[in-house]
Amino acid sequence: MPYRSFTPRDDWKPKSPEPEKSKAESEEEDSGGWLDWITRKTPQEEAALRDVRNNPNIPEGAKP
Repeated sequence: MPYRSFTPRDDWKPKSPEPEKSKAESEEEDSGGWLDWITRKTPQEEAALRDVRNNPNIPEGAKP
């Protein structure tokens, strides 16, 4: 007998599907992915982007 520790059973039942829970806003924002640190901007970066967008001396085509 090749599998001495294996005992087949017929009482297996699939799990019932769980209802989907609605996510809170904080869970949707933070995906927890390992690339989030690349795309997430610090408050200083956001302030700098706001300053550049609001600067009248920079042409519209050159603004981020």
